Amino acid sequence: MQISEDILNVDNVIYVFDDRLTLVEINDAYRKFAEANLVGSQFLSKFGAGCELLQVIPAPLRPFYADLYRRALSGEVIEHDYQCHSPERYRIFRLRLIPLDDGRVIAENSLRVDTPLSGAVDLDEAAISTAYVGASGLITQCMCCRKVKAATGADRWDWVPMLIASRDERLSHGLCRVCLELYYPDTP
Repeated sequence: MQISEDILNVDNVIYVFDDRLTLVEINDAYRKFAEANLVGSQFLSKFGAGCELLQVIPAPLRPFYADLYRRALSGEVIEHDYQCHSPERYRIFRLRLIPLDDGRVIAENSLRVDTPLSGAVDLDEAAISTAYVGASGLITQCMCCRKVKAATGADRWDWVPMLIASRDERLSHGLCRVCLELYYPDTP
């Protein structure tokens, strides 16, 4: 059963998954988001319709989202707010999972808060390498708020917009303590 064009032709990112947690449909907003934020065609070839849904989720968050998706597949309507900032904007989105009569689930990601960011750290490449590249050669960025962990070993996370805009190959994902406790309180 195809999802109505009226539902798929909205500005919110929408995808549909089945009981195997496989993406079966995506809308144009999903494609546009991928093109704008995730190196479009490469992302869609790997994470478009037909892919395993959990492969899109960073590994540390897979158990959390697997639980949400399974609860939705069992008939529960789920709402979950999360941060996903751009280099210039503070944004909070809401993921809403709605079970369908045919056993699939429609997922909608809608923008809830969108304001200019403040308090950013403006550094050149050498300063970023000194302040944020860890011993492993990687830069750890919170996968929720996108703040970057200081390389000093202290639990300090800073907002560094240049690292979001540049898509630095050294970026790795983690969770800052604030986001872990706020968004995923049941995650060990």
